[in-house]
Amino acid sequence: MRMTGWTFLKGLFLVGLVSTSLASGTQEESDGAPTYHLRTGERAAAPLQQQHDMILSDLEAILKECGLKEGMRVWDLGCGTGTLTRLLAEKVGPSGHVWALDFSKAQLDVARATLQEDGYTNVTFVQHDLTQPFAIKEDQKGDFLVSRFVLMHLEAPKEAVGLMRDYVKQGGACLLMEPDNSRNSLARPCEQAQSFRKTLLEVGEKAGLDYSLGARLACLCEGVWQVKSVREKCYQNNATGTQKLWRARLEEMEEKLLASGMATQGQIDGWRHMIDNLSSKEEGWYSSALLYYVHGVKE
Repeated sequence: MRMTGWTFLKGLFLVGLVSTSLASGTQEESDGAPTYHLRTGERAAAPLQQQHDMILSDLEAILKECGLKEGMRVWDLGCGTGTLTRLLAEKVGPSGHVWALDFSKAQLDVARATLQEDGYTNVTFVQHDLTQPFAIKEDQKGDFLVSRFVLMHLEAPKEAVGLMRDYVKQGGACLLMEPDNSRNSLARPCEQAQSFRKTLLEVGEKAGLDYSLGARLACLCEGVWQVKSVREKCYQNNATGTQKLWRARLEEMEEKLLASGMATQGQIDGWRHMIDNLSSKEEGWYSSALLYYVHGVKE
């Protein structure tokens, strides 16, 4: 199995993660679950890779601390286009195995194509809805599972956390990762930026979702997983990085916002003007956001 190198980037997870949920819901752009509004397939690959790269150095260290090692059998629940799947396949090596599960066929098609092209032979792809029980065979139960940026898109995240127990054997571990977007901040806030961020949170609320559940992620695990550690990480980005992410997200969400009546063309034009005028020469951080990591064990 051929392994590829990684670029270690530090940066911001930021509110841009949430804004992907505002993309147009046409079948061409998304074949995800009804409550999942992100684009899927090829059009989702670049933003998801960017988000992965921004937290990669922290994530590698945390996975190691949580006990991920060579030879393990791991489930990647809500694998998307396979960015995290690739990292897990590298870490467990040829003697280990990764099952990459997602609701979306388009996501799995991209993940399968890219990983197979790069020579990964220790990954199996599974299409399944995480909100439904899974008839997993005993010899498929893993030593470890990961779930990243998935629960925030579900109407009943507590129930999903419970169903996740079935994917690992007794004594197996999990690492769950979710944001708290209600506590995002800006170094130099302005009215347009504040309204942009506020609208993103309102979209989740309107759909009955919680785009800030990271802060209560450990509580969701109570009675299901024995929580071993909770990490709160603040990621920061400069104006250039913020501009790049926000511009991409606005392009994704414009049609959806207009169609739903959650924004006018004037508001969208104002946000675009604000984003275009973020200075690429500013030093230091411009925006920040919180990401929570919860490590648990099935006892």
